[in-house]
Amino acid sequence: MYVGRVDSQIKHNGYRIEYGEIETAILGSNLVDNCCVLYNNKGKQIVLVYQAEQELNVAVLRKAIGEKIPKYMLPIVYLRESSLHQNTSGKIY
Repeated sequence: MYVGRVDSQIKHNGYRIEYGEIETAILGSNLVDNCCVLYNNKGKQIVLVYQAEQELNVAVLRKAIGEKIPKYMLPIVYLRESSLHQNTSGKIY
């Protein structure tokens, strides 16, 4: 029985996308402290959960990362958290 992929690759709108590519572009913008990209299978949406001191203007963030990744890779939902849970090695869980 095939259930799905175990790695961090998704297929969205016919494109194969790695979460890491999106996260690297977002972290490279220096607008957020940390982030995690998820995929909402039910809504077919790329979701960004980011850590920042204050709420960011989504248009500014989309423009900054839109210069580094294609439009089809841009997150649709943006959620701010004051902190993201990390294990002892620094990985978000």
